[in-house]
Order: sequence, then structure tokens, then C-alpha cells
Amino acid sequence: MTILVNKVYSPEKFFGEKIREIIEETHIKPGTKAAREISVKRIGKRYSITEYSEPLRSSEKMTVTDGTGTKGYLIWALKKFSESGSNPFAMTVDDLYEHNFQPYKIQSHLILQEENLAAILESISSLKSLCVKYKWKTPAGVMIPIIIDGGETAICNTIGGMEFSVTATGYADPKDVLVPHAGEGDTLIGISSNGIHSNGLTFVREKILPRKGLDYELDSNSTLGTELVKPTRIYIEALRELNKSFRKEITGKVHITGGGFSKLRELSKKTVSYEVFKEHGLVPQKIFQFIYDESHMNDTEMLSRFNCGIGYVVSIKGDVARDAVKILNKYYSSDIIGKVKAGNPVIRIESPFSKNVVKL
Repeated sequence: MTILVNKVYSPEKFFGEKIREIIEETHIKPGTKAAREISVKRIGKRYSITEYSEPLRSSEKMTVTDGTGTKGYLIWALKKFSESGSNPFAMTVDDLYEHNFQPYKIQSHLILQEENLAAILESISSLKSLCVKYKWKTPAGVMIPIIIDGGETAICNTIGGMEFSVTATGYADPKDVLVPHAGEGDTLIGISSNGIHSNGLTFVREKILPRKGLDYELDSNSTLGTELVKPTRIYIEALRELNKSFRKEITGKVHITGGGFSKLRELSKKTVSYEVFKEHGLVPQKIFQFIYDESHMNDTEMLSRFNCGIGYVVSIKGDVARDAVKILNKYYSSDIIGKVKAGNPVIRIESPFSKNVVKL
């Protein structure tokens, strides 16, 4: 997508008008049913939010922050600004839903190596589009966009590329908050990633890009650069539907991000072990085999750094696991990948890259 910016705008005019026009597309219209529960009011150049409905006011809140990191450098290099919002959005909303917190408002911080009004407009527009697409349900049952209630843009010539970070706040009824408690006998369900997502990119940039470059062809349909900047997959809709049927049977949820499969430890505070099988339907994408071959990393390093084809894991009672997979498969390829066992807190993984067994 190419967005043309009228060059007669000064930067001050641009930020004051264009950015507010974009983010106000996520705001509640006065007089609507949702406006009786929550409202957004402009005060000068900023916004205030008022929560009227008692279920929302008394709900438990959680706030998380994440950003693009090295992926921002790659997005800048390839001018993929229209996809930039997906990464911090996915990282924050999917993290919130690990504990059943429904994202309802967001702020962003966009830092660029140099002034580029088109890049700013495309980036903020990409975030807005996601907020409109992945709506949240108010306590009265009205579906409305996730509210963008502010943000900041800065030019910093000491960075390379851009950094786009998001702070998202979610709410939950206290009785619905999921405190992870996976236990012996539970089943691990994996939901496929669509590639590298937002982790391990610094390693690739340092160890592989100097030799191969962003234009290196992985196959006839993709280059190394296009694989590295693919938008991070967003799981919240699939997880919502799963919750409708199996809220009580779900014992934990974890987003496989930094730290790779070591994140499985977050599924429980109990002294349990985790076993991940090799024989399941979620095969690592070509980008992971390429990294494994080119970097000469061992299996432990790969599985503790990258998602290796599995972007999210749910622990659930074994008797409903098959039905849960059917629900998730409506959205993304999913499968039973392992189980929770008694014993020392070890993560045992049959490597998808070799015959080795990794212990994390």
C-alpha cells in the first residue's frame, strides 16, 4: 500500500490532524449503546476515557508492553510499513489473553531513524486497522474496536530503522482470570505460527544476513527478507472461541515468543514436567530449517530461541483435547503436541530437526 502525504502539511499539522483522524476511527460514537458503558473524550490534543458500566469499572485490569525490536530495522529496510502494526499488536493482545484479559485500549510509541511522514501514516493506520478488526465485547455485549487513546512519535537518528511499541490494557471479570495451573495428565495443544514472528531476529541479523542478505531466495515464492518481516500471527479470535466451550478445562495458555519452548514453564507453578513429541502435524516452516542449517546451531539453541512452527500452546484436560483441536483448526492448523507429566520441572522435546532429544 502506498499512501501519499500532501507535502504542504507541516509536521505539526500532520500529527495534529492526520494521526487523530486515524485513531478516532476506533472511538465510540456518542449516542450508541456502547457509549453508555465507556466513552472517549478529546481534551486538547489528548483523550480521556470514562468507564460507566459497573462490570467494567470493577473488573480486574492488566497492562502489557511490547515492540518490534530488530524487526523494525527489517521493516524499514524493506519499506513494509503497512504491516508494522501487526507485530506489537499481536505480542500484546495475545499475551493478555494468556490470562483471559480482553484487550480494550491501546497506546503506541513509534520511533523512526529519520522523518518519514508516509511511514508514520502507514504504521499508525496498520495498528488502527487491527484494532477495528479484532473488536472486544463490552459487559453489555456490544462489539466495538479496541480504543487507541493516544501515543507518541519521535525521530531519533541514533537508531537503525524504526521501533514500534504498543502498550495494551485488558480487562477481565475476577472470577474469569486464568491463573496457570497445568497438572499431571493434561494435554498440550500447539497452534501453528506462520514463521519466525517477532523473536530471534537479532541472531539472524548478526549471523546470517551479512552472508546472505535480505534478497536471498529461499524458494521461488519468497526471499529471506519477506520471510523475516511476515506479520506476527494473531491468535485472540481462536482463543476466544476455545474459551466459550472449554473455559473450565483450560489449565494454561502461553505465547511462544522470546525464549522459545522454555516458555512452557509458564503453564504452571506446580512441580511438573512437559514432554513435546516429534510426531504431530505442526512442522517447522522452511525459514527454521534454513536458520538451523546456515547457523549450525544445536537443537537446544533452536528450540530455546525460536517458535519452530508453533506460536501458541494451550494446556487442557485430556478428555476434551481432541474437541479443542477441532475448534482451533477453524482458524489455524493445530494439533496435540505433548503432555504434562509429574516429576522434576524439565521440558523434554523431541527435536523436529534431528533425532536428538532436548531438555530445557
